[in-house]
Amino acid sequence: MKPDIWMPLYVADYIADTGRLTTEQHGAYLLILMDYWRNGAPNDDDLELAQITKLSQDAWSNARAKLKQYFSITEGKWFHKRVEQELVKATSNKQSAHSRAMRGAEARWGKNKDASSNASSNASSNASSMLASCPSPSPTEESNTKPKRKRSATCTIQTFLNNCKEDGVERIPKDDPIFDFAEKANIPLDMVRVTWQQFVRNNKESGKRQKDWRAAFRNCVRGNWYKFWFIEADGTVKETSQFRAMKKDLGDDHVQ
Repeated sequence: MKPDIWMPLYVADYIADTGRLTTEQHGAYLLILMDYWRNGAPNDDDLELAQITKLSQDAWSNARAKLKQYFSITEGKWFHKRVEQELVKATSNKQSAHSRAMRGAEARWGKNKDASSNASSNASSNASSMLASCPSPSPTEESNTKPKRKRSATCTIQTFLNNCKEDGVERIPKDDPIFDFAEKANIPLDMVRVTWQQFVRNNKESGKRQKDWRAAFRNCVRGNWYKFWFIEADGTVKETSQFRAMKKDLGDDHVQ
């Protein structure tokens, strides 16, 4: 559950920590924090950070020197200690609220089940009598009933794809949140498709294991991991040479 609707801002703490920022630097800092809240730690990439802050490359170069003090740049990402703490807290609160709602629903439906079970008790007694007269399955019949395979909490991308095929489900459903994100960000479906193909190829080669491959793919698109596009100042999305080369190399499988 991702807390992407609201973001806490402790005004007193913020003002105390940012007293020496200019108006432009305040705006850039807040835009980074809001993007961080929705999409995770941004990449240590000046082009991407300039896009997030809506600054020109020169203006971002000046702002970067001042703003980087609020972040820890690790493994190519800009991490913010306070945002990470608040994300954990917000996710926990959202999960707790969801659990309470589920328990309330179960309690309400449980009462209805009790009422309906009383109404059907006579029918159940008759059914029990009929079942008692039926022979139990033979050892041969029992041995032909195979238990369902228990799946691991984490798996490789190939196992995930095999499971989707076995279960008859789409790898990336048409109602997946990533398509809504792409539409709002003006990212063409073709770019999402090629990103998926590259995502599958990379993870097949690495043998990496994930608990939720769909969530990992969403992060991949939101973070533009493969640098397949860049965003102009007016919000227009333009493809990169990396995208054109990868599109030509990967073929025509569709995201599904």
